[in-house]
Amino acid sequence: MEGLKLQRAWQRSDHAQSMDAVAFWLRHGALPSNEAWRRTSELVALARQSNTADSEAAAIGISTAIVADCPPLGVPMYYLRMFIAPRHRHPEVARELLAESVRILAPRGRLHASDAPCGVWLEMQNPKIDRAIRDLVWRVREFDFVYIGCSPEGLASRVCYFPRARLPHPDERR
Repeated sequence: MEGLKLQRAWQRSDHAQSMDAVAFWLRHGALPSNEAWRRTSELVALARQSNTADSEAAAIGISTAIVADCPPLGVPMYYLRMFIAPRHRHPEVARELLAESVRILAPRGRLHASDAPCGVWLEMQNPKIDRAIRDLVWRVREFDFVYIGCSPEGLASRVCYFPRARLPHPDERR
């Protein structure tokens, strides 16, 4: 998307990115201060509206991730969360930030450990998006997000498996 700059933040100790993320969440009332600061350790990517006059334009979207067991599957996944500023909530911004987040989280080689995340899991918290996506397999750039059911809160859950991801041995499943 023209005018959109995606910035990697995963596993980086970048104070400027952390400050930007906290300011963004607080400005939009997305998170209370203590939770915003805690989530800076989970930053995956920041989306910025590029502006030729300002090389470090303000964030318009942020993704974070934690490793968690995906309840319906019983396997570890990256649980991905995204927040996009209300005036920038366009499908293109969401798709680009989501795809870049998966690229960042995807392992660079073969998955070895049985507890290694085998993909990305998300819950559709925005009812407008949830109503718009009716396909069981939702294609976002080069990634397929497969519908796996609803959370206890009624949110549609989708997963995108990493290439070469394998099921743990039955004795190792949770």
